[in-house]
Amino acid sequence: MALTFNPFTGKLDFVGSGSIGSTGATGPSGGPTGATGASGSTGATGIGASGATGATGLTGATGLSGSTGSTGATGLTGSNGATGSTGATGTAGSNGATGSTGATGVAGTNGTDGATGSTGATGVAGTNGSTGATGATGIGATGATGPAGAGGASGFYGSYFSNVDQTAVAINTAYAMTVNNVIGQNGISVVSGSQITFTSPGTYDIQFSAQLHNNGGGGSGNTVQIWLRKNGTDLPDSATRISVPTNNPYVVAAWDFMDNFVAGDNFQLMWSTDNTNIGIDHNTAVSPAPAIPSVIITVMQVMYNQLGPQGATGVAGNDGATGATGVGSTGATGVGASGSTGATGPAGTATPTDVQIFTSSGTWTKPVGARSVDVTCIAGGGGGSSGRVAAGPQGGGGGAGAGYTARTGIPASTLGATETVTVGLGGAGGAGVTIINGATNIGAAGGNSSFGTWATAGGGSFGGVSGAAGAASARSVWLGGAGGTGGSNAAGNAGSNSQISPAGGGGGGGQDGTPTLQYAGGAGGAVLGNALSGGTGTAGTAGGGAGGAGSTITGSYVHAGGGGGGGGSSTTTNGGNGGAGANYGGGGGGGGCCAFGFTSGAGGAGANGVIVVTTYF
Repeated sequence: MALTFNPFTGKLDFVGSGSIGSTGATGPSGGPTGATGASGSTGATGIGASGATGATGLTGATGLSGSTGSTGATGLTGSNGATGSTGATGTAGSNGATGSTGATGVAGTNGTDGATGSTGATGVAGTNGSTGATGATGIGATGATGPAGAGGASGFYGSYFSNVDQTAVAINTAYAMTVNNVIGQNGISVVSGSQITFTSPGTYDIQFSAQLHNNGGGGSGNTVQIWLRKNGTDLPDSATRISVPTNNPYVVAAWDFMDNFVAGDNFQLMWSTDNTNIGIDHNTAVSPAPAIPSVIITVMQVMYNQLGPQGATGVAGNDGATGATGVGSTGATGVGASGSTGATGPAGTATPTDVQIFTSSGTWTKPVGARSVDVTCIAGGGGGSSGRVAAGPQGGGGGAGAGYTARTGIPASTLGATETVTVGLGGAGGAGVTIINGATNIGAAGGNSSFGTWATAGGGSFGGVSGAAGAASARSVWLGGAGGTGGSNAAGNAGSNSQISPAGGGGGGGQDGTPTLQYAGGAGGAVLGNALSGGTGTAGTAGGGAGGAGSTITGSYVHAGGGGGGGGSSTTTNGGNGGAGANYGGGGGGGGCCAFGFTSGAGGAGANGVIVVTTYF
């Protein structure tokens, strides 16, 4: 007897001559299916606590699978809050009071009248004499006009350059830039090759350029710091950091300083580097261009209100002849002391420099007596894009920092009575998404900032689809930092740093296609000219950490802002949101990815721009 599979019954049958035993009793069936616990009610969308989840029922023995319940309706989306109104413009300060007029001196007392003489006897009236002829009025020729006076006073100045290479022997060590050629100077001289020394007090503008060169050779660093040293002491907040990478070995540092000096003061331009392969290079002439100095330094005295010497007085013409004097005795002069002169009233206050800061669009009105105008424009930063969901592994792209344009010395006479001021708004970040493998929501581009037709700065571009980074606008003097690319099965890339313009936002963290792996976002870019430490928007941590807001500097003066950090991705929660860009013009960070059933991180918003108009009288 043997067991054989029966294809018609799907069972094993005994085959052979042996007797078949009786069928055993049927085993008991499994227990009944346990009841499914009741689902908690769905809380109303908006403000209010979520409904409690119902308790889970006990699991019974496996029975027949129940039919799938229908999906609950999606709650209504809450309406957006209204935009706050713009604050009122502060009233203009009142003019200083006019000094009071000094008191009038006390009048002197009149002299004592003499005693009246006795009246003499009346004489016999004589005959009247004839009236004498009136003397002729003198006629004299007008004197010739004197020669024109000399021109206005010449201010003090100095112009110098160096035609030798300058190197750093040790890293992170201060060295003075030197010059060995004089183009021209008046009241200013060079001592010991580096100390620019003044003989007269005044306010001076200092301009320089230095050709930095990374000569390669494997040095680990690529930065140079430049600052101002006055009378042997480093001036606070005067340093700027510049990157000199090997793939762009020539970088020219050029900006200006302004400060007050007295006779005997001096200054030096100092520099240091973290790579001794970086130096300040001079180049010989290559046709058709002349040689390139390693360092150029120009110093000029600020001369807005200085007057030239008065011209010589012309020769006076001859006086005409005096007419004959009439005959008659003069009455006696009264005797009395003169009153003292009243005290001089205080001088009125001087007209200050006019500075107007626009954080929203408006109209600039030219002040009375304006001579020249400086304008600084920072545009709006780009918004970051959102992350993707589940099989879409890319984190959101970071928005680009805005452009920065400064124009100085615009003659006020060339400007209109009013000029239109347009301040670019920061781009909004892309909202988070819930659709599996769906496209990202891209951010919005930052707006341009402009002062009439005289100066314009371009807004930063937005974070794009599938983690694409925002690009910097080329319509600026100083380009903003580009955004960081969103990670794909990797951490987000950091936003690009900048020298003086706004920096880019970091990219959002990506994930794998399963998804089981989660990554951090990229750090926001830093404005290296704001602080030696750079100052970056912190990256969102893996597991849905939000990106930090862009870095800014405390204080009242206007400057460019850092980029926001990218949000981290998560497989168990919502993706982290990208950080907002810092004032002014910083790019927003990209949002992080998430698994199905959650919402990806939203992109951070770009910061608004600003315009500063300074008028000189």
